[in-house]
Amino acid sequence: LFSGSISLVFKVGWLKMLLPVFGNTVWAVSTLLTAFMAGLALGSWLFGRIADRCGSPLRLYGILEGFIGGYALLTLLIFGKLHLVYLPLYSLCGGDNLAMGMMKFFLAFLILLPPTVCMGATLPLLARRFTSDVDASSSSIGFLYTINTLGAVLGTFAAGFLMIPRFGLRKTVIAAAVVNFIILAVSFLLTGKERMEFPWKGLLQRQEKTPGERWVLCVYFICGFTALAYEVTWNRVLTLHLGSSVYAYSIMLAVYLLGITLGAAIMSTFINRIKNPVRVFALVQSILAFDLILMINQLGLFSDLLGNVGS
Repeated sequence: LFSGSISLVFKVGWLKMLLPVFGNTVWAVSTLLTAFMAGLALGSWLFGRIADRCGSPLRLYGILEGFIGGYALLTLLIFGKLHLVYLPLYSLCGGDNLAMGMMKFFLAFLILLPPTVCMGATLPLLARRFTSDVDASSSSIGFLYTINTLGAVLGTFAAGFLMIPRFGLRKTVIAAAVVNFIILAVSFLLTGKERMEFPWKGLLQRQEKTPGERWVLCVYFICGFTALAYEVTWNRVLTLHLGSSVYAYSIMLAVYLLGITLGAAIMSTFINRIKNPVRVFALVQSILAFDLILMINQLGLFSDLLGNVGS
């Protein structure tokens, strides 16, 4: 819960750091989401393989949380000094805004990749620690995902509406990093004398998939692509109506994650009773598509709705 909360506190904080760099909300949000989701995917994939081989996944989880906290403190310094790099690059680009924008993107992406990879590692490591029954693994992992995402909702709201407005960006990041260090200490207390082992042999060995599994993975990839496209689009719409980019992003992300939390909670409860999960997945996607069509009209009426509320 706290891990998910702190991760999103950092995410909102990094958006605030990126806004002066890009001067454009859409570019800043797109860069942040790309780095964040790429790191989560890479961390989940890599540490999902390590989790089954590690002697103490909970201790490794704590070490990664400590690294996230320490690195987050460094980002305060790194993003504060980026202009020293961008000014010479701007001259090198000959003042080309597109080329400069791409350089800003790749630099910010590389800066945010290490902590987001560690964030992506947390779920598979905890799933390995707390999931021993293979038959119940789906509901157990779903429960862990629900708790983690619920924490993310709380962190998004706290960062956007309470911590940053009241204490400022610097103190917010420092406070969140302290919680990371506490998680590190608690994980070491819980694991006692457990030893970590890293059998690297065969770690990157390719896992063969059946044609049906490949098809499902391709569809799921497209779902992830569209889901993040919606996130960028909705943030753009809310920014136009609400003005403040950080407030708009916090509102959008909190609602977005709350929906994911509820969906994960509901499905993890019933997943073991579903005989054909692929068919249910297709049904859910159909409902989503229909709802998105309705949302086009809803977003068009958003200004009138806000006007009625204000009056």
